[in-house]
Amino acid sequence: MSDTDPQLYAVVPQQDVELHKVDGVFPSFDGLLPQLMALKPEKVVIDGPIDKLDVHFLQKLRLNGIRIMIINDAKERLPSDCYDAMVCCSIKYAGQSVNQTPVYLGPEYIILDDRFQKLKAGERFIPHEARRLLLSFGGTDPGRITPLAIDYLNRCAMEEIFHIDVILGTYSEPLDARLIESSRHHIQVFRGVSDMAERLYKTDIAIISGGMTLYEACSLGTPVMAINQNEEQQAEAAGFEAEQAIMNLGLHEACTLSHFSKQLNRLLRAETRLELSRRALRTIDGKGTDRIIAAIELM
Repeated sequence: MSDTDPQLYAVVPQQDVELHKVDGVFPSFDGLLPQLMALKPEKVVIDGPIDKLDVHFLQKLRLNGIRIMIINDAKERLPSDCYDAMVCCSIKYAGQSVNQTPVYLGPEYIILDDRFQKLKAGERFIPHEARRLLLSFGGTDPGRITPLAIDYLNRCAMEEIFHIDVILGTYSEPLDARLIESSRHHIQVFRGVSDMAERLYKTDIAIISGGMTLYEACSLGTPVMAINQNEEQQAEAAGFEAEQAIMNLGLHEACTLSHFSKQLNRLLRAETRLELSRRALRTIDGKGTDRIIAAIELM
């Protein structure tokens, strides 16, 4: 990385992953090393889980005078000679600090698309009645939460008729058409959308998982009901729940129709949605990119 000509590279072991807007893709860190040595950058920023990083690769970079920032979802420690700064932007670490090599913790460092920041500039309107819902459960939805949520919405004992946008990931399994056709709600299904920021901003309630979409929704003050794919997402959702910023229904396999209906009825109250929206906006101010740039300049 340099001030005048930043480069973006990806290390992807799988052969069938398609990436865009990168300057190069390498199957391993060993393959990337000669490229970085030729570029001679002053600083390198690496975004990825610690268990996938190559310690020897990091050490070689630093032995050549290259300073390293690692952006990671967890604050597990690497050997101190592997990096100069680390960013862990999970809500789980809000308000925490580490008195060692610079470690920046908490959701104030989350990196969001510029479109979210632009939408945050306006005041979030919470209507008295909630009629627009958005469902999204990740790129593949391995727990098949989407059909579960639609089924529960169809079976809830309430009079409301919702307009529901279902956002499927590129690799999600198709939905059973009968589930949509038999619904009393107005359901539209979309796949691989590029305007998620606008959709999250316009919806009255987002029913989603505890992944990146949860951070995006909270940054916009969108009232959220979370149903999670796995323990990792559950931990993220629990962090927002502790801030009283969302409703968290827990893991999908434990989510019952009774619990779903009860929490949705609570969320239909305008005062509940307004309070969740206000607290969600306080958890993420959308300035994470600026803070990380400042931290890079300090390295």
